[in-house]
Amino acid sequence: MEDVELRLAAAGDFDGILELYRHLSPDDDTLFDRPQLRDIWSSLLSREGTYVCVAVEGESRPVSTCTLVVIPNIMRGGRSYALLENVVTLNSHRRRGLGRATLNFAIEKAWSLGCYKVMLMSGRADPGVHTFYRSIFPQTKQGYQVRNLPAA
Repeated sequence: MEDVELRLAAAGDFDGILELYRHLSPDDDTLFDRPQLRDIWSSLLSREGTYVCVAVEGESRPVSTCTLVVIPNIMRGGRSYALLENVVTLNSHRRRGLGRATLNFAIEKAWSLGCYKVMLMSGRADPGVHTFYRSIFPQTKQGYQVRNLPAA
């Protein structure tokens, strides 16, 4: 990991992030370079409390990413909590510690912002993915979700 930099994403990371998201969800045909995606990317980067964390290799190519969303909270003494989403590492770069480093970078960002907890949900069926996540996030709660997606 000597050639890897951990940082917050910048506007110029757009194409690299799309490449990563295609690895995360290869069947998602909405991940094409359309003008509205660039607008959403700009909005995402400028939104208060939202951070896209990246591990960048070589010539600023993102090879791992996750999105951190910090949510204000009136519980826990007014301390915020955070959610992690869109966690992915390029297939060719897995098992090198990049995903762990990216998640730890995001968690440290959350702690620096005063969050009292960071949560992540995974829809992956691969037991190895869950073993990896449990090594970072001790399972202490059950997660539930409901989705409102258009029919395929």
